Amino acid sequence: MSTMLDQLTQDVADENTAVASLIQLLNNISAQLQNAGTDPVKLKALDDAINTEKAAIIQAVTANTPQTPTIASLMPTNGPVGSTVVINGSGFGLTQSASKVTFNGVDAGLASNWSDTQITTAVPSGATTGDVMVVTTVGGSSARGTSFTVDASVAAASTSTNVPPAGVNEPGSGVSSPASGTQVPNATNPASTAVPPNPNPNAPTT
Repeated sequence: MSTMLDQLTQDVADENTAVASLIQLLNNISAQLQNAGTDPVKLKALDDAINTEKAAIIQAVTANTPQTPTIASLMPTNGPVGSTVVINGSGFGLTQSASKVTFNGVDAGLASNWSDTQITTAVPSGATTGDVMVVTTVGGSSARGTSFTVDASVAAASTSTNVPPAGVNEPGSGVSSPASGTQVPNATNPASTAVPPNPNPNAPTT
């Protein structure tokens, strides 16, 4: 039975060959059923084998049947390069394989999550504002989503203010320093001279 299943999986893309392989597989199951007779153990084993074959056939047919992908929504619909975007819809395929997501024609590369109904990916470098598309390998079908706006990356502006420590003068300011009691000459008053501090302000002057 496994040999027949392999043949069916291989030929499933060709409808006529697939039908012929399926008929042959059913004939094989029928022969085994007759051989089992009324033996409950043989019948149970055959039933399990049939269910396994059935699930494998359904999976093989589904995986090789061309589906048209459909994008239902993008979350969010704008963001900078590198930001995460979740695409909801259907017909994307069970795995990414060679399928891809493009942002205005720029391939997003390997998605972090890919299922038949949801894709999680990141805005690729070089992407510009435009339509998001999912292109599947099965049948080469594609789905065009709503437009995605690529926000420009804005670096945080840093402002630095140089404040001199207490007692230190800015050059050319002419401001007296509390620490030295002197005055720094500046361009408007180049003749300014240093004035020493009075060591004893309460002493009588002469």
